[in-house]
Parts: sequence; C-alpha cells; structure tokens
Amino acid sequence: MYNYVLSPVKIGGVTVKNRVVRTAHGTAIGGGTMSDDLIAYHAARARGGVGLTILEILGVNPTSPAP
Repeated sequence: MYNYVLSPVKIGGVTVKNRVVRTAHGTAIGGGTMSDDLIAYHAARARGGVGLTILEILGVNPTSPAP
C-alpha cells in the first residue's frame, strides 16, 4: 500500500523523490520574507523525508512584506 507513497513522481519536468507533501502553512518565521531561519525550517523537514514542501506566502520585496 505504501509503495506508491514512497515512490518517485514526476511533476512537469521535475522528479519528486516521493509523494509526501507538506502543504503551505504560516510559520511567522522571517516575518513574511525569506530568511535563513525559514530556509533552515524547511530544509530540516526535507531531511526528514518530505518529497515536496509548499512555502507560505512571502513578500517579493522588502518594501512589500506579506501580511
């Protein structure tokens, strides 16, 4: 049963190592902008085995941070 969950899947031109997905959720890490702490948070989950992680809303410029 779990063979499909742990098998790779191709999405467009990218192969994801498994079908474990973390959906976006607000962490409040970085205050709505990309930060080293936010990168470390998601990198730790990737090391734990997550195949695909979807980031939270982030500002694209420091003058327009996400709410």
